[in-house]
Formats: sequence, structure tokens, C-alpha cells
Amino acid sequence: MEALICCMIADGPPPKRPPHRLLAAGAPAGVAAMVSSTLVMVVADRALPPSPQPTAPPIAASFNASRRETVMPLPLLLPWDAVPQPLAARHWAVYPGGDLSRIEPMRTLLPLAAALMLAACNQAQPAATDAPAQAATPAKPKEVPINTIDRSHAGEPGPAAVTWEMKGGTKQKLADHQGMKMLVNLWATWCAPCIAEMPALDKLAGEVPVMVLPISQDMEGWQAVDKFWGKNKFQNIETGLDQPGSFAEAVKARGLPVTILYDENGKEIWRVSGTLDWGSAEVRKAIVG
Repeated sequence: MEALICCMIADGPPPKRPPHRLLAAGAPAGVAAMVSSTLVMVVADRALPPSPQPTAPPIAASFNASRRETVMPLPLLLPWDAVPQPLAARHWAVYPGGDLSRIEPMRTLLPLAAALMLAACNQAQPAATDAPAQAATPAKPKEVPINTIDRSHAGEPGPAAVTWEMKGGTKQKLADHQGMKMLVNLWATWCAPCIAEMPALDKLAGEVPVMVLPISQDMEGWQAVDKFWGKNKFQNIETGLDQPGSFAEAVKARGLPVTILYDENGKEIWRVSGTLDWGSAEVRKAIVG
């Protein structure tokens, strides 16, 4: 299409040649300045309040609603400050000061802008470059076993210095509980499987010599946790709150619930992403060892 347009406009009587031929041949400064000024669109909304604009087109109304100052220069032949201001002002699409009802006709802008764009036909087309090398396919993340005991992190030290908050504002961390096994359960009030297994975890905590500690991931904080915890009278567990999600991030939890068993030295024994039958003899044996 561009080649066809170039052929159509390349030849012909001088009076019928498009206006960009004047520029190629060396136009007077006044003509060049006029073309430069038509290729600048300034939208300015300053301190003055907008005037009523019953006849303003929809695009003007949208500019007025944005109340931002935008300068969008198209390719220029002269620097903006070299264009005579009275001449340039006549070709602003929108006047400064927020009065968007005074929109200038664009009859001279469109033909001249189109002429300059067509002038590119006279320039040699750049050689095609080789297609960029295909980006390397990122490695797929390791799949996480669901609803089963996962020992792939066994022996890794837990995030001993990462804290969570208990009711009343006290801070705790894994290092505070060394010397005992801990079963840390990451949960949230919006997580249906988490809610469903909480009574079983409460019962488990009263029957095995292991500290069972739920840690909530609710972003609403204690307001959400208390609403659920107050309706359920758990006898053997209290919950912490990991509102920034620091603990969950440190253990690379990809979902909820996630329950991790730590030994007396704060090292991971196993974890489960999902739920287990916490009342089964097999699971209890895996906890007690």
C-alpha cells in the first residue's frame, strides 16, 4: 500500500504536488513554521476553572474531566520555541486555561500532518532484521504433592527468626519453642478446607505430646480471626496471626492449608499441602515418630 501511494504522489504537475514537496525543496521560514505549529497538540488545564461547554465534543469533555496537562509533540520541523506564538496559538487543538469550548477547527492540521507522514515514502525502507531469538521457556515449578505427607524438605531449618503475633500483641517465633515438636498449621477464615479440619486439629492437640499451633493468614487481621474463633470453642489450641504473610513466604507455602511438623531443634520433618485424616493411626504415628 505504501509503495502504491508513493507512485501516485511521486510525479505530476507542480501545482498538484502535495505540500510536503515545498518542504523538500526548501520552503520559506513562514511556511515551515506554520507546518511545525500544526504538528503540536497541547492540552493544558491550569488553575482557571472550566467554562460551560454545551457544544464541546465528547473528547473535549474527557480532557476536561482528567484535569491534567499533556503535551504531545508530533515530528517537528522547527523547535517549539522557534514558532511565532501568535501563529502557533491558532493551531492548538485546545486552548490553555481549561476553556475547552474554544476548540479550533483542525482543517489545516490533518492534511499537513498526513503530507509529512507520506513524505517517508521517499526514504529507503530499512532492511528487515532477523526475528529475535525465541525466549527460553522458563522451568516449570516443582509440583507439590497434595493431601499427602511430603518429606522433600526434611532436615531444612525452619524460619527461626520470623515472627507471628499472638492474641494480645505478643510476638513469637520458632526459636522460642525449641525443645518440643511443633505442628504449625497455616490457615485462613476464607479457606474452607482449613475451617473443616480445625476441630480435628484441636482434638489432636489434646491427645499427642506435640504443640499444635495454627497461624492465620487473614489480611483483615484479628477482626476476621476473632469472628470465627469466637464461634468455635476450641479447647486445646490458640491461633497466631501472620498478617504480612512473612512466615508463609519463608516456608514457600503455595496454598492453604499447609501444615508443617518441626522437630525439637526447629528442623522440618515433613509437611502436607492440603488436609489429612488427623485422627488416623497412621498420621498420628507419623507425628509422634
